Amino acid sequence: MLTEKLTGILTDEENLLSSILKTAEEKQTALVANNRDALDACIKEEEKFLPRLREIEFSRIKAIQSVYLTVGKKTNDFTIGALISEFEENLSDEEKNILSEKQEAIRNLINTITKLNEQNLFLINHSRRFISETINAIINSSERSILDKKV
Repeated sequence: MLTEKLTGILTDEENLLSSILKTAEEKQTALVANNRDALDACIKEEEKFLPRLREIEFSRIKAIQSVYLTVGKKTNDFTIGALISEFEENLSDEEKNILSEKQEAIRNLINTITKLNEQNLFLINHSRRFISETINAIINSSERSILDKKV
């Protein structure tokens, strides 16, 4: 099986992306609930995932490179789709299906994480704008003094 190691790496990547998605969802919940402690915990968790994701990506590229080198080919395109296209005749239907399913699952996870992060960014920006407008309203209020000045 040409792609056994690669399949294991893709499974690891899929699992890690699922964990990242779960953390992003928890972060959104913490943002909406204004729970600073939960938000800090989510950020620390995400920081742990990033080096691991980088490591998995490096392993994936090396595994794809290994498949190409096994048959004496070189490539600059280290995507799963390119691998399937290039080795279509060398891969069994089962291997093609597994790789395609992993590729699709990873793509879906990345898209979902991206959308969730965009939503989180919107929530953060909206909160910042609300705080800024509130501060401006307080500072620019000429009707009465907000702060007591006792001497």
